[in-house]
Amino acid sequence: MRTLDPEFQLLETLQTKGPEVLKRAMDQEDWEGASDRLKHDTVAALHDLPAVIGSWTRRLSQEGEGLGLTLRLHGLSGLEDRLDRSSNRLALALVTLGLYIAGSLLMQHSIGPRLFGDMPALATLAYALALWFTFRLARGIARSGRL
Repeated sequence: MRTLDPEFQLLETLQTKGPEVLKRAMDQEDWEGASDRLKHDTVAALHDLPAVIGSWTRRLSQEGEGLGLTLRLHGLSGLEDRLDRSSNRLALALVTLGLYIAGSLLMQHSIGPRLFGDMPALATLAYALALWFTFRLARGIARSGRL
């Protein structure tokens, strides 16, 4: 607006002309037509509502176990064991990730004594532990049969 008219004051124009523009727009609106459209749309939506609820209910019952509002207390007995096992795996995975990162940093900065010529011993130890933990995680997941 400033490039078109550097002296134009937007706020002043809105304050002076805004109410009359709004009044003209309100006068020109077909309020009875809008009310009739709203009534028609409401009746159409209410007419379609039972079919929509029926399709939702059918889809929920086909995809799972209905609405899932029932509690299965006999299924909760093994939940604590599975949750404990999952949290242990997650903790071991985080430690393994930390070892991979630490080994990479030690390798990059070549810190500590050397093995096999130019390989830092601490980085080798970190990679070996991380690899061992990775195999343990993979074996545990393979034994359970689930990822």
